[in-house]
Amino acid sequence: MKQLNIQTIKKYKIHIIALILLAVGYIMGGRIGFYAIEQAVFSNSAAVMLLYKPAYKFINTYRYVNADDSMKRLAGYYSLLENNMIDTSFLFERYEEEDQQVNKRTIIWLLGFSEEHTEVSQFFSKHYRSDANRLRKEMLRSLQRMGDDVFKDFVNRENIRGDFLEGL
Repeated sequence: MKQLNIQTIKKYKIHIIALILLAVGYIMGGRIGFYAIEQAVFSNSAAVMLLYKPAYKFINTYRYVNADDSMKRLAGYYSLLENNMIDTSFLFERYEEEDQQVNKRTIIWLLGFSEEHTEVSQFFSKHYRSDANRLRKEMLRSLQRMGDDVFKDFVNRENIRGDFLEGL
């Protein structure tokens, strides 16, 4: 077996350290950049976009979600899912502000992809009895997407029975 001299070992250490630093920098930069853009979209501040090379889809999401036109807002909501940016507190606020039923249904649908099952279920409980039947059905579909336990708990808590559960 050949002996490695000290110079060769030092040479490989530098390359390995450089590769590790490069990989960590790339991963952390991507995460920080995504977080900063996500915060810009949800906090109505576009200033952070100046720090990063603007990505067309994030700028459009920001513009559409905050548009006065309800159809553009609808496109923005779909873009949130497309970009994996489901922020439940933001969507809760938007649901309260929306006056278009189609936008409300879309927000309910988006909430079905949230990881915060308890918060979403509680939010749905708050609105379930006062909302229109189409919105109520969409809530149940979203809860089904979250899992049987979440769905059954909601159905029992809200005492939902009969024909309303058929055809979900």
